[in-house]
Amino acid sequence: MSSHRKSPEVPPTLLLKQALTALVRPSAEELQQLTDRHVRRTGFGLRFELPGAGTTGFMELSLPSAGLRVFRSVFTVRLTQEAIATSERDCLRIRLGLSGDMQMKLDSGETTDIIAPSAMVIVQPKGVEFVGVSLQSQPFRQVNLILPRGTLTEDWGFDLSTLPELLRTLEAGEARKVQFANIPLTPALASIATDILECGFSGPLLDRYLESKARETLCLLIAAMQEPQGAAATAESLRLTHHDREQLALARKLIDDSFSAPPGLAALARRVGLNRNKLCAGFQAEYGLTIHEYARELHLQKALQMLREGGVSITEVALEVGYEHSSSLTTAVKKRFGVSPRQLRQTSRRTPKG
Repeated sequence: MSSHRKSPEVPPTLLLKQALTALVRPSAEELQQLTDRHVRRTGFGLRFELPGAGTTGFMELSLPSAGLRVFRSVFTVRLTQEAIATSERDCLRIRLGLSGDMQMKLDSGETTDIIAPSAMVIVQPKGVEFVGVSLQSQPFRQVNLILPRGTLTEDWGFDLSTLPELLRTLEAGEARKVQFANIPLTPALASIATDILECGFSGPLLDRYLESKARETLCLLIAAMQEPQGAAATAESLRLTHHDREQLALARKLIDDSFSAPPGLAALARRVGLNRNKLCAGFQAEYGLTIHEYARELHLQKALQMLREGGVSITEVALEVGYEHSSSLTTAVKKRFGVSPRQLRQTSRRTPKG
């Protein structure tokens, strides 16, 4: 087990420098003004209240152990925003996105869409930048982990030879450009992201908790990356065309837009012009969840949000997210989050708001 070192004092400007904020390269004066007005210390670490009409919400940063940085973010983008991600060291970035679609732009001109829910693993060499584009009119709920080179092998004891090629390149010091892998956000990974977003610990207990969650995340991602076939191979075996993928994305949007009463499989297949077999198999290959699992996760994430916000009864929450009875919601929430809706609401009320 690696030694646990006390988190150093965090200069507030670190949050502005490392996070993908709504500003690109603020001047020294703007940086100081943002720091003075919008950064404050909380039990989690540092909280940055995102200012301005274009983006509202918050981002919080914690440094649970040497090198590891954990960001949790809940914000809404009303205008398309670009932010430059920089790094003073070779590092690994992990994004667990529960909601909020983005686009990633590399120096080479390559772009890739990051469609939530999804997990993304990014290897970023020192001094090599990339741009993250937050698309407008979207709510974002995400957790980002940043680990410098050496954390996996030197601090956490992973054997270099057993790591997937992407991570082996980083740990061996051979990364020369930004490289990445998109991975479906499994229920286990979504649960970790939710746990971090809902975490109310502070001090040494928080440090231990976040490091354990980062290790768990890494193990799940390594296992997914080591699968010999993987989602991409499955999609290839289905011979999904560009048109098929567009129609699968449309199916996902239709479910998103009517998640409390989504269309049945037959109706959904007709609306997107795919047969049921291709729709079901293709959806799972593209997004890592069956259509039923995806819709259920939407229900539960919406329920979680409503329970946290309060103001309505558990029965009203159940009806809003598509459950006929509060008992059905209670069963689903307990299975997904390990506690009842009432306990979840009580925990949210006790959790410091920063």
